[in-house]
Amino acid sequence: MTDQTLICQDVSHFGNTLKEMRILDDKIIYALNNSLPTASFTKDRTELTATCRNLSNQVHQTFESRRKFISGCIEFTQRKIDGATESSTKRNLRLKLRLIENENSVEDVVQNRTNKVLQERCRDYYNSSL
Repeated sequence: MTDQTLICQDVSHFGNTLKEMRILDDKIIYALNNSLPTASFTKDRTELTATCRNLSNQVHQTFESRRKFISGCIEFTQRKIDGATESSTKRNLRLKLRLIENENSVEDVVQNRTNKVLQERCRDYYNSSL
């Protein structure tokens, strides 16, 4: 069994893992405040562009890894449902599947919020396809 398989079996562990994976999103404003000076402390524009590009790349890599993680757990749980024979087991697995699928909606909100903050702070230095 892989680590992801073990995580997907326990909804609580799944939620805690996603929480850890969302640390960068939770601290995006702090990261931007540390990386980008205010107008009165302007750095070299190329350095600011590189900082925004690097942060944007890092953020989008975490987006992708979380989506893969959520999709993997959805697929794993769906396979468990397909292989289950008892109705109570199937019912419990369907509930777990709905909880995991709900994380896709949460992920949309998290990504939109992070993209908005990144775009607002980096728009003068870097324009990525957010």
